[in-house]
Amino acid sequence: GKPNLVITLPWSAPEILRLERHTEKSDIYSLGITYWELAARNRPYENHANDNIRASVLAGNRLPMPENTPANFRVVINKCWAQEPQDRPSSSEIIQMVEKCMQIQGNLFSMFWWDVGGTYHEPQSPELNPVRVIPRPKAEPLKSSSQVKLKTTTKSGIP
Repeated sequence: GKPNLVITLPWSAPEILRLERHTEKSDIYSLGITYWELAARNRPYENHANDNIRASVLAGNRLPMPENTPANFRVVINKCWAQEPQDRPSSSEIIQMVEKCMQIQGNLFSMFWWDVGGTYHEPQSPELNPVRVIPRPKAEPLKSSSQVKLKTTTKSGIP
């Protein structure tokens, strides 16, 4: 028989809802929903019926962007949950976009500096803003497969 498809509907990309092939871009869509969760501090599509979620996503509708979401992070979210997979960024492009957001905002945490009452506040002092973007060293490409050292493990995970 056919295998059963198990999905987490609120995070599922339109192509998954159309029962098309899953790709890296499907995961990028899900990441956009996760970023929205960070901005909204809420679960996506909470209290919405599954049929309504599916119809809305397939029609190209998206969750309302929280008012206090920084503009640069809003762009990242919107690109991640583009309707067509080819319009979504790659994972390496997302890393660059998020690093740029962090440089503009100070750090990822300051993008979501909320008090319990839901009011957004910019951090006022450096000690409240301790995370810094550190450039990653560029990796050199492997010249041959002999440079790869594999570590074998047993079923228990012990080498």
